[in-house]
Amino acid sequence: MTKGFRSLSKSQQKTLKYLFRYLLKGVAFAAILCLGVFYFDLGNLWSMASAYSYGWLIVMKLFFAMAVTCAGVSMGYGMFTLPVHDDK
Repeated sequence: MTKGFRSLSKSQQKTLKYLFRYLLKGVAFAAILCLGVFYFDLGNLWSMASAYSYGWLIVMKLFFAMAVTCAGVSMGYGMFTLPVHDDK
């Protein structure tokens, strides 16, 4: 398990780079979504986060939950949009 990225085959490296690109897109979308939620104060989340001393925890939990969700959806979209190769 301590073998590095370089020990993988070229196709495995290409696939991981492809998925990592979609992971970054999903995390970026989650950050934009969280900023929108706090900017428009949806559900009074920004009011609550700024009123308490542990407001950073509210922000981090929302961002983490959004990042996991959006990155998973983005990676799934990336996998389902790969070209199909028939073995016929």
